Amino acid sequence: MTNQARGRKTSLFPGSTTIPSDTIISFVSGGVNYKIPIANLESELGVTGTIVQDGDVTGVPVLDTQGSVNNIRNIEPGSGIAASVSAQNGITIEHNFQAGSGGVPVLTGITDTSPMIKDIVAGANIDVTAVAGGVQISCEKTPVLPTNYVIVNSMSDFPAAAAGVRTLVGDTYYYITTNLSTSDRFDVSNNNIAIKSSNDAQFSQLTYSGSGDMFTGSNANFTISSLSLNAPSGRLFNFTDTAGVSLLHIKDVTVPSCNKIALIAGASFGEIKVSGFNVTEAVTDGFDFGTTTINKFTARDSTFKISAGALFKLATAVFADFRLNGLNANLNGAGVYLLSGAASSANIASGSLGTVHNVKTTGAGTPLSTIAVTDVRWQFTANSKIQETRPSAVAPVAAVAATVAVTPVRPSAAASGPATKRVPNPGKTPFAITKPTIPPKTAPVAAPFNAASPTLLEILPSCKDPLLLT
Repeated sequence: MTNQARGRKTSLFPGSTTIPSDTIISFVSGGVNYKIPIANLESELGVTGTIVQDGDVTGVPVLDTQGSVNNIRNIEPGSGIAASVSAQNGITIEHNFQAGSGGVPVLTGITDTSPMIKDIVAGANIDVTAVAGGVQISCEKTPVLPTNYVIVNSMSDFPAAAAGVRTLVGDTYYYITTNLSTSDRFDVSNNNIAIKSSNDAQFSQLTYSGSGDMFTGSNANFTISSLSLNAPSGRLFNFTDTAGVSLLHIKDVTVPSCNKIALIAGASFGEIKVSGFNVTEAVTDGFDFGTTTINKFTARDSTFKISAGALFKLATAVFADFRLNGLNANLNGAGVYLLSGAASSANIASGSLGTVHNVKTTGAGTPLSTIAVTDVRWQFTANSKIQETRPSAVAPVAAVAATVAVTPVRPSAAASGPATKRVPNPGKTPFAITKPTIPPKTAPVAAPFNAASPTLLEILPSCKDPLLLT
């Protein structure tokens, strides 16, 4: 047979591109000829089977076949992933996270086979929700509601307007949950009415688009708190009181803009309390008190910017108690005042006192108009641009001619009469103090100020050196 290989050279054997399964391969070892089936040869060489990719075809392959070369790719660490050779010469792939130490960890058991990411659990008044790209934690504080309350989600939750006026129901709290806008006026004359945001941490804004008054009331008890008010062309408050029973309480209210702040009118007004009131811009006027008699007015811990008029325009109003404390006022323009009113303490009732303490004023305006630091029923202390009130200015000083005689003496005149002593008084005509008849004392005795018998230091505050009479 022509395919038989007997007696033929190897080079003359017929060719084949495959190895049949019954193939026997011959080989020489130690001078001895051997034969081995192809299956045993493949097993000995470890070439049984083929190397192919497996798994998800969209995955990143470890085997990289380049023609006849099969490359095995290296494993590289990435962000948060560590890769290393183990002690057993394997490849270890593990996370590379760290847990913080400043609070309660969300990732726990980082050395465990399966580290745990803790859930965020909502507590009392806390809401946890999944949002796009994260987890949202928000406060859902529910206010302690009075018996009569209205949750205001839209303007329709207020009483319907009649001729542009919404008359609010008495003895009622209105909780505003969202930003609202209206051209209607709110009348709170029905008494015991309060308006505030439902969320103290995030104020809702109530905008008045009209040019008149935003809130009006007559003989009313009204509180507005934790809210943002905006009235770019209007006045925020217009209140009257004829019986001395009204209470206007403004607490923690922000105002981006308003034309005027308040008009207070009537024969007798009860009390106005202002705290945490932050007015970014009042265009033409602040608090206008007109001719009212007011029992008590207090404004503290608040910030104002006013561009015309006076922040507190007292006019001819009379106060039994007037207090400003801890205010920051930007008097934004010449002719703008912090406090304007009547001369000679006419705005303060007899036997009462108006106090202005720790008030910082900035801007081109002037703190006081007509009112003076020497007015006996006003006291100014620790303010940035207002002179301190001297203790002697708040109580009249009695005549002292019977105690000490003070007579001017020309520099060239010769002294005569009782013994005299010159007192330094720079820039003014020297004075001679006539020494009265006083019983001898072994040592000077300091005494507190007495309005009926003041010391020479109160009589002559410009003297540089104290004068001791013995």
